Amino acid sequence: MNRFARVVFHLKIYWAHTANVIIRCIPGIESNRKTIVPNIWEHHLSHCGKRERNKNESEEKLFHIDPFFPIKPRLNSPRLLTSGLFEVHMNLISPEIEDYCINHSSRPSQVAKEIQEYTKKNVHGSQMLIGEMEASVLRFLISLGKVKTVVEFGTYTGYSALAMAEALPEDGKVFTIDINKETTTLARSFWDKSPDGKKIQQILKPGLEAMKELTEKYDLIFIDADKNNYSNYLAWAVEHLSQDGLIVVDNTLWSGRVMNSDGDKQTESIIAHNIKAKGLHGFVKTLLPIRDGMFLLKRDQ
Repeated sequence: MNRFARVVFHLKIYWAHTANVIIRCIPGIESNRKTIVPNIWEHHLSHCGKRERNKNESEEKLFHIDPFFPIKPRLNSPRLLTSGLFEVHMNLISPEIEDYCINHSSRPSQVAKEIQEYTKKNVHGSQMLIGEMEASVLRFLISLGKVKTVVEFGTYTGYSALAMAEALPEDGKVFTIDINKETTTLARSFWDKSPDGKKIQQILKPGLEAMKELTEKYDLIFIDADKNNYSNYLAWAVEHLSQDGLIVVDNTLWSGRVMNSDGDKQTESIIAHNIKAKGLHGFVKTLLPIRDGMFLLKRDQ
């Protein structure tokens, strides 16, 4: 596919997604992206010569790793609730208030900031970054709970892992799990610039496989990987949480779609997780409207 063809394809995708957003914003009208996008998507797959999508593989996953997407979508409206290829998380507070909070909070290091900036400019799916507000909350929780060991499901480009490592004591450890070799290699290149990078141990395996190797008790377990396995990760976390440990689950509001599911598998998986978390006996839990939703759980002492 030549450059011109790529640009044409992107224009088609942007048009389809914009149409979806506009339709979704009109009261009383329902839209399903699957009636608009897949024809263009399958056209791209049939002409790019890379590979076909496995029937069990999400469109988002293939989009994230496909190098034929040189252009990153920029949809920043805080009030657009969207689903599909271009994931836009809903800001539950105004950007001005969030910036004010960030500016009055402890913030990650310069290296973490470099990861954030590089990812936003160069890596597809940069909305998966937890952002400075959530990083500040994680840092606070680690300090408050005297955390020494962390397990993270979902490394991406390494921003959250480094933000947590910076809050750990010198003998602290972050075990971070991901399956994407390219993004985890990028993450390591940044971690190596930081004195706290030595606290981070990468595990390049699917989460369900990796957690079989992690048999100890851990002080903080941060779940931010494939949403369809959230309930499985939660079950593992409950069994491997230290006595005073804390479980943090990201994206548990899913841009508000947990309140009005359209049957999407990921949305249904997050809803199922939230119900399971709410029903856990012997745990204190709170679901916070920070960024895209942070579900916090700890044992009731």
